[in-house]
This record gives sequence, C-alpha cells and structure tokens, in this order.
Amino acid sequence: MSTDCRHGLNPEWCASCRGDDDRALSPAGGRNVFGDGMQAQLDRLCRQLSIPTAKVTVGGNLPQGVFTAAAKACGVKAGTMPETSALIASKSGLKWTSACDNRTTPRGGATKVTREGLVVLNKAVAVVLASA
Repeated sequence: MSTDCRHGLNPEWCASCRGDDDRALSPAGGRNVFGDGMQAQLDRLCRQLSIPTAKVTVGGNLPQGVFTAAAKACGVKAGTMPETSALIASKSGLKWTSACDNRTTPRGGATKVTREGLVVLNKAVAVVLASA
C-alpha cells in the first residue's frame, strides 16, 4: 500500500486527495451553509487558493484574477477561464465536460465557466493542491 498522500493514506482512496472531501473548506464542517450557487462555489475556490473573496457580477460573470491565481497555484498556463479550468481538471485527473463552460452554446465565446464548471474546478484544485 502506497502512503504517498499527506494524510498518510493511500492516495487512491483518500477522499481529501481526490477532492471528494471538502469539510475543511466549509465553515460548518462539511455542511454547506452558503448554498451551491455560483457565489458559494467562487467563495470556496478563493478559500482554497488563500486569496481574497471575489464577487460574481451581474450575469454570472466571474473575475479573471481568480482563474489566474488558480493557474499559478496549480502550475498550469493561464488562458481563458474555461481553458485554465480545463487544464487544472486534466492535471487532477477529472473530466471537464461541455456542461462546465459555454464554449458549445450558441452564445459561446469561451469566456464563461458554469456553476457545474466551478464545482469541477474546486474538486480539481483540491486534488492538485493536496498532491503538491
């Protein structure tokens, strides 16, 4: 059994290393008292990156600076928000699907990450940072 994870466990089944256990990121010990919306997911991401909390603006726009910070922390090249997020997800072993951003929608533009994308990104960042 490999004990390479920082918790002294097998990283294949360590929930924290896989990004499945976010209790340490939640002030209520795993109970998400802030909800599942875009702002709650962005708050979680900012906490993981140890950066000041940013705000989701009207229309669900996310601040590019958070994604730039995530790229730097995870050791990937920063690009558009969806590109950066997909690179981090790939590095963590998670899948970035078409539901994660707006690149395949009629409005497209490759500029917006969806709430589902933020959920994947949060898990991916947890995995990458745990393995650092």
